Amino acid sequence: MKTRFFLAAICVAAMLTACKGKPGETPVQGTDTTKTEVQTPEPEVQPVVEQTDYAQEVLKLIPRNLMSERINDSIYNEATQTKRVFDEYTNPNNISCMNGEGGIYNIVYVNCYHMQNEEDGIFVLYYTEAGVDGAVTDIMKTYIYKDGALTEIENPIKAPAFDEFFEGVDVPADLKSAVKEMKREYDREKGSLRGIDLRHKQDNSNILELRPSYIADDRLWDLANPICYEFNGNTFVKMQR
Repeated sequence: MKTRFFLAAICVAAMLTACKGKPGETPVQGTDTTKTEVQTPEPEVQPVVEQTDYAQEVLKLIPRNLMSERINDSIYNEATQTKRVFDEYTNPNNISCMNGEGGIYNIVYVNCYHMQNEEDGIFVLYYTEAGVDGAVTDIMKTYIYKDGALTEIENPIKAPAFDEFFEGVDVPADLKSAVKEMKREYDREKGSLRGIDLRHKQDNSNILELRPSYIADDRLWDLANPICYEFNGNTFVKMQR
């Protein structure tokens, strides 16, 4: 009986010795099964880059006497003092303001074109439109904007001769009288750009399309050849057909 207890005591002692390890050794710690929480880094905040509103800066420098009186202080101040947010419809290189009350339209446009050599400044096309139930060009001027100053330059865009619009066009007999009347109205302006229908090409804002105004028939609009000018990085040049 004593022998059995003696053997059991030896076994327990051996087990305790094995658990303690050798003298000088650090006891083995139990495995910690607690999961460490992974901290997700905060996304880096990109600084907001302020875009210069070139067109608005230029508009502030355009003399008010080049704008219709109907572009009153309220309309003018809203266009020049309201901070604009740029998106697919609003561009820092283009701005306009308008009074269209009562179907009488007076519109001011500023279009900025960055020149190939940045040191040369920005080419500015300024024009106004006026009309009833629609509008055609009234005033057109060109400038260079540089170092906060606006300098007027000779306008490279010239009024086409009326016949250029219908060069090579076979005008149907029932429209010939309408074309003749259109030419009479066009020639009254004596080669000025006043009364021109000016538009930007739908898929290329660097191209301007000039057409005669006073087009009363949609078929004539389709028949007339637009005279086009393209900005080449320095100025506008007339495009060859």
